[in-house]
Amino acid sequence: MGIKIVADTNIPFMVDVFSEFGDVHLLPGPEIAPNEVKNADVLVVRSVNRIDARLLEDSSVRFVASATAGIDHVDLRFLKEKGIGFAHAPGANAESVVEYVLAALYELATRHSSLKSRTLGIVGCGAIGSRLARRAAALGLRVLRNDPPLARLAERRGESHDYIELSTLLRESDILTLHVPLARDGRDPTFHLIGDRELSLLPSNAWFINTSRGGVADERSLRGAIVNGRLAGAVVDVWETEPSPDPELHHLAEIATAHIAGYSHDAKMASTEAVAEAVCQFFGLERRPGSGDPSGAMLKLQMPDADFRVDPDQFMHELARQMYPIVEDHERMAPLRTVSEPERRHAFRSLRVDYPVRHTFRRFSLHGHELPSMLKNRLGVGLGIAIS
Repeated sequence: MGIKIVADTNIPFMVDVFSEFGDVHLLPGPEIAPNEVKNADVLVVRSVNRIDARLLEDSSVRFVASATAGIDHVDLRFLKEKGIGFAHAPGANAESVVEYVLAALYELATRHSSLKSRTLGIVGCGAIGSRLARRAAALGLRVLRNDPPLARLAERRGESHDYIELSTLLRESDILTLHVPLARDGRDPTFHLIGDRELSLLPSNAWFINTSRGGVADERSLRGAIVNGRLAGAVVDVWETEPSPDPELHHLAEIATAHIAGYSHDAKMASTEAVAEAVCQFFGLERRPGSGDPSGAMLKLQMPDADFRVDPDQFMHELARQMYPIVEDHERMAPLRTVSEPERRHAFRSLRVDYPVRHTFRRFSLHGHELPSMLKNRLGVGLGIAIS
């Protein structure tokens, strides 16, 4: 007799991957309630579900998995007290989030000014921030990094590091991007980490990108910085009041999306795979060979019309736009500015549930053997595409 698994219907390939272990019952995230999990052995969720005593107190759940990188929606203390196993998928969506940032950068560059000679300040250098630092440097940006926990870890080990204080990073960065978890207490709280003071330290006409959690940036401060011109462009994928994004900030943001930076097909599949491995380990199960995502073909890119020697930003933007037209996600979000609050909540959730297939850049190739080696490095290491 197998185990009973209740899972969010928006997590891909759950039936393909988990049906060999037992009964898989899929529900939309908002419908996962105490009565639905009462007799389950395993619960697999996304960040839309709060995992706590209210949901699980009277259930038979023995293992919870979140197909997400963040865990601020999970009461880990409660799970530990009840002896309920837990796993999540840190790093599974890292490439997807990095490529959202890169697509946003090239979109802003074509609207404002070149990326040449710009400095990218990365706050939070875990799975996402570290990958972004490597790829952004390959694309020619100067990269600064801030991560107090990693800095302390390196110092305890006697290792050198290049992490800098937040205030220094802010003063020297004309692009700021956030990649930290949301923490309201502890040694390194991140709730409203970026507020009036921090935004005032940025050079004028800076760009701001948040794909971490909405509460990391004070949205009132962010609105003010855009209105007074401190920020020339803001890209906002996460919102303090999700699933009801602030209409004013939505209107002011140059690119506004529905918490989908990590929502590529490949990221979702990687999350499902990570969850499956954790469930197998917890219950002592073995997977049959070949289960999982059957798709894996490379996708061909067209050589951009722009001449790299004349307009490198436009050249790279045309490639990024072929792989991920980020403006389309912004346009899908646009109607939410003018609807009622209940309609906004419903529409925001629908944008996430019905998100179209998007692939990570490593699934794309470009025929360009005649391209100069410097450009091939930018394409291969920076954008992550294959050159044939």
